[in-house]
Amino acid sequence: MNQPTRGRLGRVLWAFVWFDLGLLIVLLPWSHVWQDNALLVRYPNMIPYVLSGYARGIVSGIGLLDMLLAADALLHSGSGSLVTRP
Repeated sequence: MNQPTRGRLGRVLWAFVWFDLGLLIVLLPWSHVWQDNALLVRYPNMIPYVLSGYARGIVSGIGLLDMLLAADALLHSGSGSLVTRP
């Protein structure tokens, strides 16, 4: 496998990982896992803040940004290359 193909494949794999991580971060605050976790049992004073719609929205927004950055990395993969050709 030549160097440009390996670079593109690596970029696609990293974008896939970041997109999946972003999707998880978007969906996790709205699932039952967010409500039924050990941190809320250990720190009950945090329950109103963590379960508020504002906190969930902020976390989901970070996940959306993560997904957008992954898409941007795929769409603009040719620009900003570090390899210089004579």
